[in-house]
Amino acid sequence: MISKCLFPDVVTYNLLIGAACNIGRPDFALQLHNEMVQRGYEPDLITYTELVRGFCTRGKMKEAEELYAKILKSGLLNDHVPVQIIFNKYCKLEEPVRAFKFYQDWLESKKR
Repeated sequence: MISKCLFPDVVTYNLLIGAACNIGRPDFALQLHNEMVQRGYEPDLITYTELVRGFCTRGKMKEAEELYAKILKSGLLNDHVPVQIIFNKYCKLEEPVRAFKFYQDWLESKKR
């Protein structure tokens, strides 16, 4: 893209990150995120939601929760979608206690 003088914006990066996650490459998606930040673009909720989804799909729950923590720290509007993705993955992994604890932590974060 850049060689053709087409410079990606946040929407373009979000699409590329989502595509990388869809093909099972959350590592490449994270690379795209880092490139996005280096170019001066601020990741938004969609960026982090796509990354959370990508890591959950691969079963990398620690990384998914770390990304969710970035959403909370960033001050972005915190909606239910990334929470639902993580919660559902814990349920599919048959870890109801972790799912419940994660849900409780989310409810507590909504009070702040």
